[in-house]
Amino acid sequence: MDKRKGNKLVNFITNPKYIMVLATIAIFLVIYVFGAVLYGDKGFTKLRTFMMLFVDNAYIGISAVGMTMVLITGASTCPSRRSPR
Repeated sequence: MDKRKGNKLVNFITNPKYIMVLATIAIFLVIYVFGAVLYGDKGFTKLRTFMMLFVDNAYIGISAVGMTMVLITGASTCPSRRSPR
C-alpha cells in the first residue's frame, strides 16, 4: 500500500498538467527562503509579513484570473474582430 502512495506522488509531480503550478510554487519558495536568510532578523519570517505578500499583490492575482478567462473564452472587445453575422 505504501508503494501506491509513493507512485501516486511521483505521478502527480511528473504529470505535465501540474508542472507549471509546481514550478510556480517552487520558485515562490526559493525566493521566500532567500529573503528569509537575508532578512530574517528584520522580521521577514513573521506570519504577518508572509500574509502581506498576498494582500499587497491581490490585484495582480485578480488581473491574472481575469486575463486567463479572456484567453480561455477567446473573447474579443474589438468590433472589427467579431465574427460576421
